[in-house]
Parts: sequence; structure tokens; C-alpha cells
Amino acid sequence: SSLQKTKDDKQPSFSDLLGFEEDSTFSQRKVTYPKEEPWPRLYELKLEKDTIGFFVSGHPLDDFTEELERYTTTNIASCLSSSSSKDVFIGAEIVSLREIITKRGDRMAFVTLEDKTGQIDTVAFSDIYLENEILLKAGEPIWVKGQIEVGEGGAKLILSKKNHAKILP
Repeated sequence: SSLQKTKDDKQPSFSDLLGFEEDSTFSQRKVTYPKEEPWPRLYELKLEKDTIGFFVSGHPLDDFTEELERYTTTNIASCLSSSSSKDVFIGAEIVSLREIITKRGDRMAFVTLEDKTGQIDTVAFSDIYLENEILLKAGEPIWVKGQIEVGEGGAKLILSKKNHAKILP
């Protein structure tokens, strides 16, 4: 309404409160930023996820869409809804990794993998974990061949030499 517009026009602005005139240097100040190279895409996405907890501008697997469609046998959502054990080959990003020492003194890891469809808990037994520790800790997308095991707690991906598991960069 025109009454509200009149009230708004009569209210002091921020620059009025500070004693600046409308055409002062305050309103015409120019900001310059240093010339910097853009961050690598994977690094930018990692910072995005670390900051707000999820990806907004893309996903680390976006650059591998054709390869994922051509070479993978399934995706994580299908693994989670699986009702029986089966061998799978998936492309995924590592969300978390927790290393433990077994009673025998071997190192193994519990890994959470993620693709665009979901996350799955993964058990990397010592035989696979020790061979692929650098790949698992690199924080880059990986290819994983393993076996889905369905139990009371849901589906898990098992990585062991017994089931011919592989991890590839």
C-alpha cells in the first residue's frame, strides 16, 4: 500500500545511520580479489561436503558416468536391496574408514562407500586392506569388486581374497 511505502521511505538507511551521503565512497567502494587458480573439482567437492555435510554442486562420480554405466554390475542402492549374496563390481567414493587390529594382530578396516544412489558398509579384511591401504586412504573415487553379504543388519560388502575382491584406482 502507499501508506507502507511512505513509512519505508522515511526510515533511515544503513548509510544514514553511519553519517554517509548516498553518493559517498561507502556505496561506491570496489572490492578486488587476488587472481587464484580454481581448486581441483574433487577438492572443491570434498570441502563442500566437509562444510555442509552433503554435495550441492555435483558428486565425485559425475566425471565417471559413462564408465560406471559400462563397467559396473550394479549400484549401491541395488546392493542394499539385495536379498541374496552375489558378486558385484561398483564405482564409489570413500566416505569413512575405521582401521582396527584383530585378535591375531592383523590390520583390517570398516569402510563406508558411497555412490550417487546410497551408502554401504564395507568390511576390508587384512589381506585386501594391507594391499590397498594407500588407495583407500587417498580420498579419491575407486572401483571395488567384492561380495554382497546379506544378514540381519542388512547388506554389507565384503572384501577378501577368498571371494577374489579387488580395489582399483
